[in-house]
Amino acid sequence: MSKLLRQGFFRLRKNLVFYLCILFMIGFAILRLVTSYQMKVEYGYQIDIGEMLFSATLLLGIVASVFSGLFLGTEYSDGTMRNKLIVGHGRLSIYLSSLVVVTSAILVMFFSYFLVILGIGSILFGFTQVPIALLLLNSGSVVLLCLCYGALLTMLGMIVQNRAVGAVAAIIVCIVLLSAGAYCKARLSEPEYYDGYVFTSNEGTAAAQAQRNPNYLEGTKRERWQAALDINPAGQGFELMDFSAVYPIRLPFYSLALAIMLTMLGIMIYRRRDLK
Repeated sequence: MSKLLRQGFFRLRKNLVFYLCILFMIGFAILRLVTSYQMKVEYGYQIDIGEMLFSATLLLGIVASVFSGLFLGTEYSDGTMRNKLIVGHGRLSIYLSSLVVVTSAILVMFFSYFLVILGIGSILFGFTQVPIALLLLNSGSVVLLCLCYGALLTMLGMIVQNRAVGAVAAIIVCIVLLSAGAYCKARLSEPEYYDGYVFTSNEGTAAAQAQRNPNYLEGTKRERWQAALDINPAGQGFELMDFSAVYPIRLPFYSLALAIMLTMLGIMIYRRRDLK
């Protein structure tokens, strides 16, 4: 497996899409810094870089899907997958080495954003006031989130032999997860009460009166929606970006459990695939 890893990382170092994804993440970090600095200068807003450190978790799945679909699809289109089997490498070793390389690439993409925000942002705005313990917890959660995305995208890339189809499928899956996460986040953000106004006189005097929101989730139903948001990798992105997780300690465990299940499922399917 060590030979497969060396080969995989060698391909990664030569991969143009990988570097374009890194440049995109760095560009996104610079854009966040520039817009935040303009708000500070023009409007006097107090900016905490903690508000920006994890914003990239929202885009991570989409960017990673573009990379993985093309990177792993090339294994089939160039005949590399067939050659690995011919020279005697086992399917388990091939799959796991691909998982390690893809996950490592996703980690590099995220932390290229993170380090730019941390380095330049600390100079422009000062160091974050977010507690170190929370930063470490979020950082650990992001590492396992990258593993989760790696497991998902490796599974898709290894079982779909057509490069174009695999890339499109990976992007669509991540967009669906992002949309589902946004919907769950919106439902959970519904206020329990909202202000209503009642006119009390002929002059049109209005009095505010709290009205119960019929769309507010509570009890068991709220716990189910919260679990759906926490389990969804893209849903975790919404929570990690603004430190809004209700149960932050659960997120890394969900990511790890999902990564293990997706990897086991991917290996089972890949072992049964009739590779052309």
